[in-house]
Amino acid sequence: VENVNFECLSLHHSLEGTDKRQAYHTTSGAVQISGSSHVMFSRCDVQHAGASCMYTGQQSSNIVIENGRVADCGGDGISMDESSTHITIQDNYVNTTGFIYMMQPTGIRVQGQRNITVQHNEVLNVPYGAIMVGWQAGYEWTPPLSPGHYVFNIRYNHVHHYGLGILNDFGGVYVSALVSCWQHPLQLEAPNAAPPSCNMATRVEQNIMHDAECYNYGADGFYADEDAGGMDVVSNLIYDVHSAGIYFHCGVNLTATNNFVYNADSAGHRGALSGCNMGGFSKHLTLDASFQQNIIYVVGNTSHLSTPYSRWDNSTFNHNLYYDPSKPLVFPNNTDFQQWQAHGEDAASKVADPKFESVAKRDFRLAADSPAHNMGIHPVNIVLVGPHDNPFGHMPLASWTPLQALQKRADLPTSLVPVVGQISREKCITA
Repeated sequence: VENVNFECLSLHHSLEGTDKRQAYHTTSGAVQISGSSHVMFSRCDVQHAGASCMYTGQQSSNIVIENGRVADCGGDGISMDESSTHITIQDNYVNTTGFIYMMQPTGIRVQGQRNITVQHNEVLNVPYGAIMVGWQAGYEWTPPLSPGHYVFNIRYNHVHHYGLGILNDFGGVYVSALVSCWQHPLQLEAPNAAPPSCNMATRVEQNIMHDAECYNYGADGFYADEDAGGMDVVSNLIYDVHSAGIYFHCGVNLTATNNFVYNADSAGHRGALSGCNMGGFSKHLTLDASFQQNIIYVVGNTSHLSTPYSRWDNSTFNHNLYYDPSKPLVFPNNTDFQQWQAHGEDAASKVADPKFESVAKRDFRLAADSPAHNMGIHPVNIVLVGPHDNPFGHMPLASWTPLQALQKRADLPTSLVPVVGQISREKCITA
C-alpha cells in the first residue's frame, strides 16, 4: 500500500488481545501498517485496545503518525520493528499504555534502520519506560551513516509520570542494543564470532523527563543500557526521578552535554549520575563517556553524584556546575571535589548555586546572575517541548510561560483514567 492518508478518524475498542510478541518486541497492533510506504495518520484518535494500539512493521517506510491521541492501550502505544525506515512520530498525546501486557511496556517504542524521529509528543501514565529505542543490532559507521548522523532522533518530547511504582529498571528515554552486546566478552553465544556493533546512533535532545517512580529500583531519566554506545544526550531537563538522572551503563562514544538534572536519585538508589557497574557482566565491559556543561542539583538524603558501585573508566568530566544546598557532595570514587579534581576531572567545573528561578515551583529558568552563563551552559528552552498542533484539548507549551507550562503539565495525571472523547469536527476541518 502506498500514498494513503488517514485523517480525523476515531478508532476505538479493539478486540485485539493477544499482543503477539517476539521476546520483548510487539509484532501486532489494533492499527497495523505492514509493507507500506508514504502513509500518514493525522489527527486520529486510537483508544481502548486490548493490546498495543499502533504498530508499523514488515519493511514499511515513510510513515507519519502525527497530531493524534493514543490512549488506554493494553500493550505499547505506538511501536515498530527494526526493518522500518523514514518514520516520524510527532505532536501526539500518548496516555495510559501497558497495563495489561507488562513485558517492558512503553508509550512509544522505536526500532529501525534509517531516519526514525520521535518529536513533540507527550507521553504519560505508563508502568515502565516512556520512550524506548533499540533492542536490535547496532550500526557500523558505513555510508550514509557516520558520526554525527543519527538513526534515531528523540527530541522535544514531554515524558512524565512513568513507572508509577509498578515496575523496575527503566528510563524516561531508554535505549538498549541486543543482549549479545553485553554478553560478547564472555563469548556465551558464539565463541568465535566477532563482537557485535553496539552503536545505536541516537541523539536525545531538548526533552523534559520528570516524575518517575519504580517499585524498588531503577527509575531513571535517560538510560543507556549495558554497552549501548554512540549516543548524544543534549539539553534535556530531568527532575524528580527515583533513580539516576543520566545512566550510562557501560558503552563507548557517549556524551551528556548541557543537561539540567534536579532531584535525581530521590529514592537513594544510584546517585544523580550512574556509570558502568563493577560486578556481574559489566565487569567485562568499559565506559567511554563525556560529561560537559551540565547542571547537577542534588537534594534530599543522597549526597552522592554517583553510586559507590559505578565505574567511570575512560570518561571525562568538565565545565559542569554542581550544587547541594545542605551538605557536601560526594564525587565518584568516594572523593570530595578537590580530590576529584586532583584525579584530572572537572578542572573548569564549579560547585555553586545555579540560581534557578524557583526550584520549589519547578521553574528551572536561570537567573540573570547564574554562574552557568559564564560556563557556556545554555537554558533548556521548554517552550519548544510537547505537542504543538494537537487538537485533543491540551494547550501547547508555547502557549504558557515556562512556569505555568510545568505546573499545568504536572497537574494532568491526577487519575490513571485516560481522556475519553471525540475530536471536534471543527478542529479537524480547521487544523
